[in-house]
Amino acid sequence: RAGPAAPLAWREFTATFLQNSIPEGLTHQIFLADGTHLAVEVEANTIKPLFTNLPVLGDSALLAPAITLAHHTSRILGLWPGAHADTLVLYGFAGEVGQAEFNTQHATLDIQRDSSLNVEVDLRGSVALLRYWLTDRPTVVRLAAGGRVLNVVLLTTERAERLWPLADGSFVCGPDLLAEDAATRRVSERGLAPTYLFEPDAQQLQVRIERTQATRELALAWTTHAVEEVFTNEGWQELAQPRSLDELGTVYGYGWYRGLFETERATTLALVAPQINDRARVVLDGVDVGWLGVHPHGPQLAIELALAPGPHDLRLLADNLGRFNYGSGTGEQKGLLDTLYIGRQHDITGGWSALWQEAVFAGEAVANAKPWAVRADATDVRLDSFAFQGPSVWLLRAFEATAGRRYVLHLTGDRSSGGLFVNGANVARFSRHYKGGFIKADISELVHPGTNVIALNIQNYAGVAYRAQLVEYDPTQPLQARWSFRPGVSAADVHPQPSALSPQPWRGPRFFRASFAYSPEQHGRGPFRLHPHGLRKGQIWLNGRNVGRYWQIGPQESYKLPAAWLQAENQLLVFEEEGGSVGEVRIGG
Repeated sequence: RAGPAAPLAWREFTATFLQNSIPEGLTHQIFLADGTHLAVEVEANTIKPLFTNLPVLGDSALLAPAITLAHHTSRILGLWPGAHADTLVLYGFAGEVGQAEFNTQHATLDIQRDSSLNVEVDLRGSVALLRYWLTDRPTVVRLAAGGRVLNVVLLTTERAERLWPLADGSFVCGPDLLAEDAATRRVSERGLAPTYLFEPDAQQLQVRIERTQATRELALAWTTHAVEEVFTNEGWQELAQPRSLDELGTVYGYGWYRGLFETERATTLALVAPQINDRARVVLDGVDVGWLGVHPHGPQLAIELALAPGPHDLRLLADNLGRFNYGSGTGEQKGLLDTLYIGRQHDITGGWSALWQEAVFAGEAVANAKPWAVRADATDVRLDSFAFQGPSVWLLRAFEATAGRRYVLHLTGDRSSGGLFVNGANVARFSRHYKGGFIKADISELVHPGTNVIALNIQNYAGVAYRAQLVEYDPTQPLQARWSFRPGVSAADVHPQPSALSPQPWRGPRFFRASFAYSPEQHGRGPFRLHPHGLRKGQIWLNGRNVGRYWQIGPQESYKLPAAWLQAENQLLVFEEEGGSVGEVRIGG
């Protein structure tokens, strides 16, 4: 930690060295002075240095830095000054999930990023928090404050080992060897393909692929197509109320549920889907309004809708994410198993009491304990930032229930072992091989009016974030809608604007189609891989064969295209659910 005699800008600086002396990855829990909780994975047999309050940009970093690195979880390769912009490089193992926070003494931070989807930016005035996972393709985020610019580059370790700063201030990433003098630049054809070029001083922030003699790609010409089910009124099967995809004959893939209803006056409704398996994209009156079900950021079983007076058309694209292939969870139903209700969702990730000392001797008697009647080892605990690691911990939380309401508990977290109890009654046992860190249960029969207690026991807890949601709804208040169903998802021949009511560009589900030629003599015999950079979530077909599903939350980055499926003329079809683009999608070796 910097001492009081350090220059002003360095007074709050700290350096922490995390050691891992075992032959496999190890997660350390770090808690900063401002309460920030970091879960930092350290590779086998290494030491990872982390810094806080590190001045990284400014005319005089000794006095008032324009930008400070408040904290980070990936390794720092270096900081390169440039004529108009400086470059900070962070790196780690492929698929590593990390975060970095920057702040400034100036009023605001301006931020720009390239087309990467593996980084999320939370910008709050003079503070920017980057959450990301590391991919083979370099990711660049540009920060500006007080007339100064900092480019933050995120690389995998393999890419960081092959990063070459050039004399003109740009960077080449990929080749095993690069030599440059005043007249020539020689680049090795060996290394990691493709080779990327990044120019920090360029006005347009982008990462370009440098074409070399070894570059071997198939040229793609894309067209965009609407999803027919978003706007068509044809082909819908009437339903008394929603039923599972399995009952409706759609065992795999997608299915659409449609509800037609009216409102007498302008209102805001929180619609609850207590029985949605696994998730659904929601389109209201031709406008994409979000999703229900599971998500990397935690479960969501309720969605708030602002409704004008008059008729409304609600369509839900249900997605089957896969099935258990062993254990007691086999045979689960998919889709919308029940209708929608008027209700609300409570985030109960916070407000827990934790016991781990004497509790280990009390066993499951703790499941009957009341949080206000025990001597807790920690109170007001958040499941997503709990400062504890140990063989067993009990977490207790009270909640209020109303007579006549139903309650569904949705819990996601690590694949540890443990048990979930409500008012002392066992709801679920879970382990790495059972439930897999995902629990959803209707606890209505165990709940009574007034104060109730949830007890959660986690064994071999490692500080990994858990999230918990409690959904409450009145079973006598279903959405009064006329329901229908249409299986699958299909591309329209044209791409109309799905709704004339929406002034914004359509960012919901759509299809992309690409035609391309293939010649073994020109392109070789593979292997070929599709790199879906710029896409978010969906599925891919090659010449009518399903290649697979993608969801850009890491770590898979490419998809094999078997050479045996290729023809002289080919069609690639991509169904994109969440507004991604195909500008940087490529097929290469």
